[in-house]
Amino acid sequence: MGVLGAMVRTTQTYPALLPLIILAITIAIWARRKRRFGLMGASVLLAAISVFFYTGRRSVAAIELPAGLEVAAIEGAPFKQTHARSSLHPRFPEDFPVPTVFHHEHTRGQKRHGALTVRFRFSGSPADAVRDLAEAGTTHGWTVEQSAPHRLVFSKGNRTVEAWFSFPGLSLVLDVPDPR
Repeated sequence: MGVLGAMVRTTQTYPALLPLIILAITIAIWARRKRRFGLMGASVLLAAISVFFYTGRRSVAAIELPAGLEVAAIEGAPFKQTHARSSLHPRFPEDFPVPTVFHHEHTRGQKRHGALTVRFRFSGSPADAVRDLAEAGTTHGWTVEQSAPHRLVFSKGNRTVEAWFSFPGLSLVLDVPDPR
């Protein structure tokens, strides 16, 4: 069931992959009935490899329950904090809100210096995702400047977080510049 769950999540994130998954499963069912087990195995393997290729080669367990995922309701806020700060990065701002529509994909950056980049995927309407992130930032005391429909700049004190949305890819990239 873990592989099927990974396939469902992958097709939700990458809808263009759905026909390939359906074709591979259909061939596997047909091959099983005709007792062509080599073809059945090859089609199941094709479906599984395509899922792992598109999900960044993570394991099924990592897809179903990311490490460090915790959900804690914040009283009076219109969202839930979804990611443990340790799972994002030590230099990620502790008080920067991340609404539940965003799912952490990966983080790049060194522990002590250099720019930090955190990538999220989201589901639903891109306009709603932009609005949710902006409202969450304002609620937590961050000033929000929308410089383009796909770009938000958050600032609080001397800290800055730049948010870049990719609407076709349903992704969000947060850049935390090095203050030095």
